[in-house]
Amino acid sequence: MKAYKWVLEVVFYIAMIVIVPWGLKVLFSKVKKKMDLKENDAGYLLEDAIAIPLKIIAGIFLGAFLFDLLVKYFGIEEKVFSIIPLRNAAVIACLTWSALRWKKIFRRAAIARGQMGKPSLRLESIELLDKFFTVFVVFISLLFILQIFGFNIAPLVTFGGIGAAALGFASKDIITNLYGGLMIHMTRPFTINDMIDLPQKKILGSVEEIGWYFTTIRNAEKRPVYVPNSIFSTEYLTNISRMTHYCIEEKISFHVDDLGKVETLVDKVRRLLASHPGIDSSQGIEVYITTLNERSIGLNMKVYAFVTPYEKFIKIKESILLKIGRLSEEAGAGIQV
Repeated sequence: MKAYKWVLEVVFYIAMIVIVPWGLKVLFSKVKKKMDLKENDAGYLLEDAIAIPLKIIAGIFLGAFLFDLLVKYFGIEEKVFSIIPLRNAAVIACLTWSALRWKKIFRRAAIARGQMGKPSLRLESIELLDKFFTVFVVFISLLFILQIFGFNIAPLVTFGGIGAAALGFASKDIITNLYGGLMIHMTRPFTINDMIDLPQKKILGSVEEIGWYFTTIRNAEKRPVYVPNSIFSTEYLTNISRMTHYCIEEKISFHVDDLGKVETLVDKVRRLLASHPGIDSSQGIEVYITTLNERSIGLNMKVYAFVTPYEKFIKIKESILLKIGRLSEEAGAGIQV
């Protein structure tokens, strides 16, 4: 019976490759129906994250076992390297790949929940956790693999402190940009899709991506501008998307002969702005005659609109100017160009 023990082991590994994925598929199919899981739910895709890596791990053990069996059959154990370290390293690599697959599934599910209005992490937090998890898992896996192959990782970790100082000095710009990216994720002066303005660099546009090294901004010409993250630590910026109001400030000139008509017009413009639903009267409504000379009368208007999207603001401004134009036309006050 012992002579045929290897046959049982081969059958066991083949069964693992065939039966386990099938069993998981049946199990997850029942769970999906019972819990009414949708494609955007994390549990819906866990079957792929578990079944495929398990199948590959079973295949790794089967291949290693068959290799070891052939080596023993031909009696060349002393001439061939041991397959065990390579097998174990392959299993660690497979588990790392599986963990990254899990991360991708949960990331997709978290983003989908946020888009559907369900409680979820902010997109920037998801991106930050995604990067940290990837670096952590890969780093730990590399340490395990080095230890499997006989490397003593203790001196490596100790030397890392000295090496990090030397590397940090040599790559100062890289470190400052990485630190800048971390501070953006933590302090959140802007988020993806925000409109920001860097006046010192003459950059105005919408934030498309916040990376570790640089941030991508799409400017008015629809060109991507890649800004190193260290810039945001040394220069001030304006987040236009977080404005509470838009200021409407205009100067209108009338003919000096229409002075009496302009007096009446000023009161009508004030009432128009005070009753307009898009104007915040609590911020003050300034409509005054500020200049008067032999040729024209200067009327200054300054109010604040509630809305912050530029498209809505410009429509409100357009409607107000058109109504002022009609009021001046009804009053018989000629606007001077």
